[in-house]
Amino acid sequence: MEREWARLRRWAAGNQLILRSDFPEPEKTGTREHDVTFRSAERRWWKYTKPHSAGLAVTWEGNDPPFVHNASPLEYLDRLRAANLLLADDIRLEGLWRDAGGAWRVVTSQPDVPGNPATRDEIIDSLAQAGWTIQPQWQGLVYETSMSFRRGSWLMADVHPANFVRNPEGLAIPIDVVLTKHRSQVL
Repeated sequence: MEREWARLRRWAAGNQLILRSDFPEPEKTGTREHDVTFRSAERRWWKYTKPHSAGLAVTWEGNDPPFVHNASPLEYLDRLRAANLLLADDIRLEGLWRDAGGAWRVVTSQPDVPGNPATRDEIIDSLAQAGWTIQPQWQGLVYETSMSFRRGSWLMADVHPANFVRNPEGLAIPIDVVLTKHRSQVL
């Protein structure tokens, strides 16, 4: 894991993606993965992984059930790339930032999705319309009440109302889910 972080830091430095030491700290403490800041002028949420962390990942291989674990930097960035590809999101890697305590954090941003909170039933209906099938055997994969859905070789976990917004057309839009592909497949 430390080698991956070192490689990511070297790559970020070579691509001018090391954020200044006076970069603004997150304004709001989040839950397990991120702290956040909303930049109203850009209409984007800036997300900072927790110190010395790259968020969560789900590994799913063979006939074994999927399991949640701390993500390596590559697993985390692959997850964000999958959200952009599968969900038409616009998540951007803004850079790496070393906080006041010396901890490295991955900083990303994503657009604000206006709307109202979505209910579990609205989420289930919207995902079913998009071809996702609920996987009740994997409920609670990330959080006790979160749901999981499958579409082909893809798994969407951490599905619950706090991670979805109902848009004006009534569709539940995912804003923060964990995507993974079965390990027999490649992205």
